[in-house]
Amino acid sequence: MTRQPLRVLAIGAHPDDLEFYCGGTLAKYAARGDTVVMAVATNGDIGSATHTMDEIREIRHQEALASAALIGADLIWMDYHDEFFFYTEETRRHMIEVIRQAEPDVVLGHWVEDYHPDHSLSGMAARDARIMTGVPLIVTASAHLKKIPTHFFYDTAAGINFNPEVYVDISDTFETKQQMLASHKSQN
Repeated sequence: MTRQPLRVLAIGAHPDDLEFYCGGTLAKYAARGDTVVMAVATNGDIGSATHTMDEIREIRHQEALASAALIGADLIWMDYHDEFFFYTEETRRHMIEVIRQAEPDVVLGHWVEDYHPDHSLSGMAARDARIMTGVPLIVTASAHLKKIPTHFFYDTAAGINFNPEVYVDISDTFETKQQMLASHKSQN
């Protein structure tokens, strides 16, 4: 019996979050032939002490595209202001559309008790929106999903209030993860 390729959507709050938190896992999915979509909620527009907000926003967008290209992933750029992602009706509807657009079997997202509000709130939005992707009366540009995707949280930077249940060995994709992170040259 041949394994059907999966469609995987990873949602991160900031450009470089996905690479840092689950880049090795995404590389592993891509290497085995699964479709990977990387969605970034905020645009990184305050991620510089030397560039204007518009300049760093464009730089970080290009860095995210370069990182996604390393594993053949698509990028969805949600374009909210960095440090100002709020969980509202607008962001919920946008998150529903992102998930519908990607049509994933699996969604990976931030843990909801992360130290950073953009992480926690985008994690909540992703968790909640994936349930609503199957509701026909919630209308977005993409059609409602026939199957609700499975959802996994990825660990926080410090493991705060997070008890992992699944571990992924990324020994074979660790170098790729490093290359993905290195795409974000504007960040240290």
